Amino acid sequence: NGPEGEILVDWARKEWNGEPHVGETPPQIINEVLDHGEKAVEAIDKAEAYVSENEKEFERLQNDMYCYRETARFFAEKVKAAQLVLRYKYSGEVADLEKALPHLEKSVEHYGELVKLTQGHYLYANSMQTTQRRIPIFGTDATNKTWAELMVHYEDELVKFRNNVEKLREADGETAKKYGSYKPVNVKLLGDNVKRFSLIPGSKVNTDKNNTIVDVAPELQQLEGVMLSDADQQKNGTEIRFMNEKPVKVVVGYFTGHSFTILPPPRLETNAQANNRGQADIKISNALKVNGLYGVNVYTYDYEAGENTLKLNPGRVMILGFIDGNEEIEIHDAGIGVEGDGLPVDWLFN
Repeated sequence: NGPEGEILVDWARKEWNGEPHVGETPPQIINEVLDHGEKAVEAIDKAEAYVSENEKEFERLQNDMYCYRETARFFAEKVKAAQLVLRYKYSGEVADLEKALPHLEKSVEHYGELVKLTQGHYLYANSMQTTQRRIPIFGTDATNKTWAELMVHYEDELVKFRNNVEKLREADGETAKKYGSYKPVNVKLLGDNVKRFSLIPGSKVNTDKNNTIVDVAPELQQLEGVMLSDADQQKNGTEIRFMNEKPVKVVVGYFTGHSFTILPPPRLETNAQANNRGQADIKISNALKVNGLYGVNVYTYDYEAGENTLKLNPGRVMILGFIDGNEEIEIHDAGIGVEGDGLPVDWLFN
């Protein structure tokens, strides 16, 4: 219902293609909200000298203006970072991501200032504290309702982005490289009636659901996954026991997205044991797409020879197979299930 204009992804595509822009544009809005924020603070500060009663109420209103200004600064820096990330989508130049990083860092700094300004002044930041709320993030059990609670998510986003840019830099920006197929190794799965599935389109992935593989990275197609009960995984977690004569890597697929049904990937920021088996980093982003579910990122867990157990917390996750423990997987983005033009970029924040 607003005036004619362009959302950020359309603006970035037109900017790259040299096409004319129409109506309101993201850079224009950035400048306007920053200007409005500065003018609001300037005006309220000038008014302070004339306040002779209801001083506390005025202080609250004055603090609102400072909050609005920091909100504008936070979003402005975040949009500037997003513009450069979307430019990378077309340029493929890691330098564009490196230019985006300082803007994202400044964005988090401004959000930190917003947290300070809001603490002690507001009960919560939103009026809807339910599982239905998804913007900017879920609100289950009245969580993520204050600016301070949201701060950790923006900090985590920054850490992920910084780490992934560094990985691309180390890999000389290679994202379109062809990778060889990973060879499966034999392990003996322990337990009754353990079923396997092939990593090829059309394969059913759970014993109690009809979800099937839509597409999968070629490098994974020789592997065999372990078919598990979706309901049991969500209720009790995932556990597989196996016997291997040589060291192996267990290839594990973590679903992308923000659903409560999925198991979050290992994070060193919140779990000191998240890399005890080399599992902290994404090995292949956008490696698999399952019908009716989400995209899948690949991680690996290292195990020495012997009888072993992989146990994971409750939530959807995939056991995609076993490869040689000495196999080195080059970190890359397979681009499976990523729609649209240009390079995939969502993985940079996972």
